[in-house]
Formats: sequence, structure tokens, C-alpha cells
Amino acid sequence: PAWGGARRWEAYVANVCVVPGQRRKGVAQVLMAEAEAVARGWGCRWIFLTCEDDNAAARGLYQKCGYDAFPGTELSHSRTQCTRYPNFLPDGRVRRPREADLIVMAKRL
Repeated sequence: PAWGGARRWEAYVANVCVVPGQRRKGVAQVLMAEAEAVARGWGCRWIFLTCEDDNAAARGLYQKCGYDAFPGTELSHSRTQCTRYPNFLPDGRVRRPREADLIVMAKRL
């Protein structure tokens, strides 16, 4: 990608949000398919994301879209499943007074 930094063969989905009234209607699957299409257009071979371990709905969505978790396996950017990250919002505010177990998930494009 022209913005540099990331390796050309890897894309990362930072966030997927659907308005509560539009959930369970396939909107998130369409968003994921579009993200994958953009990544393919960039020449990426893999697309990665992280998901909170206790978010069953998101994990189910990503699995339905073909993503797999990598338990205990180092990925090319040195993350592992269940790495603990503080649960921050993008603007830096803490959403909950806890850390979330994040699972790295990936799909080969």
C-alpha cells in the first residue's frame, strides 16, 4: 500500500462496527468481504484481525467468514493468540476497567 509501514502481503482489519439496529442482517459480512477485496487489490496474501476472547458474536462472524485463530503460533508480525492488550478506545479512553484477551485471527486471501 502507498501509505507504507505494513508489509505488502499483510492487511489488518482494525475495527468492524455495525449500528445496533442493523446487526444480524449480514452487514458485517459485507464489510468483511469488502475489506478482503481491498486487501486483494493491494496484493495482500493474508488479512489479520484481533478479537476479544469473550466476544462470541464477533468470533462467530469471523469464523463464518473463514478466519482461524492461531493458538500459540507466532505469526509474521510476532503476535500470538491471547496476547493481553489494555482495552482502549481509538481516542485513548479506557472502555472498561480491565484488560481483554485478544485472539489473533487470520485468513489467507
